[in-house]
Amino acid sequence: MIKWLQVCIKYRSQSSIPAMKALSFGFVRPFRHKIYEQISEDVTPRERDQEKEAPVWERRFDFNKYMVHKGPLKLSTGLAMLEVEPFPRMKLMKLYYLILTELKDIPDSFKYKLLIRELIRYRMKVVDEHESIQEIEEIIKAGIVEKLIFIAHNELKLLRILKEWEPWKHLLTPEATAKFKETLAKLRNTNFSVEENEPTKNEKEEPPLRAPTFGFESEENKKQLQHQLQ
Repeated sequence: MIKWLQVCIKYRSQSSIPAMKALSFGFVRPFRHKIYEQISEDVTPRERDQEKEAPVWERRFDFNKYMVHKGPLKLSTGLAMLEVEPFPRMKLMKLYYLILTELKDIPDSFKYKLLIRELIRYRMKVVDEHESIQEIEEIIKAGIVEKLIFIAHNELKLLRILKEWEPWKHLLTPEATAKFKETLAKLRNTNFSVEENEPTKNEKEEPPLRAPTFGFESEENKKQLQHQLQ
């Protein structure tokens, strides 16, 4: 394959163009304008005015609005394996909408849902009201915007795992609650520091007593030292 590429670059013939396209294996650059139009919600100005008074989490995802940001982007994140995001507001808002969608399938009795939902709504409001990336980072105070995107990715993965495992079915039943209280009562009366038939002192760490040194422990030496000190 390397030789094939060298031949195509060397001759620069028109026949090499289809060959180079074939090597891409259908790869499409994710930031082309046509791809944006396909996944956009196509919110019209009239619909945008109608939803203006509604909270941001109840609106439709306005793709074109969050593509805009003010101020220059950073040259580097300063973190290993974390590159600079060219469209941070768009990426953040899309992930936040996906997180809220996943939260709908989790019952309200699972308190973790309420905590994450309020946190995501607050961050969505900040990203919606501010176009400057620096202002978003200063208000949220959870690191750079690329780190916020990384955290949102992990949160989305966690919610999908929770939906699969359904821990609220095992944690919120009366039987599980009674068993937990019974286990907790036993733990309060248990001493985990010392096991049964275990010595309280570690003999290996305590060196044996040394024999008294000749001269310093004798009565004559003590009298001589007292006389010298006087």
